[in-house]
Amino acid sequence: MHGNSELKHIEQSENLSEVESQKEFKSATERLKFGRIIVPVGLIPLGLAFYRIFLMVVEPGNQ
Repeated sequence: MHGNSELKHIEQSENLSEVESQKEFKSATERLKFGRIIVPVGLIPLGLAFYRIFLMVVEPGNQ
């Protein structure tokens, strides 16, 4: 009798962790969606900054 309730408890905790991992997966995919929008916008100024530094190094007299 005691062993049976122990088994049920283990099954319940497994189901709970499954739901948790599904939630985490969902939030991760949402973060990826936002990342696809945010990352390119963030890369534009970075790219411009690197381009300016590159121009300074290549053509120092052009400033």
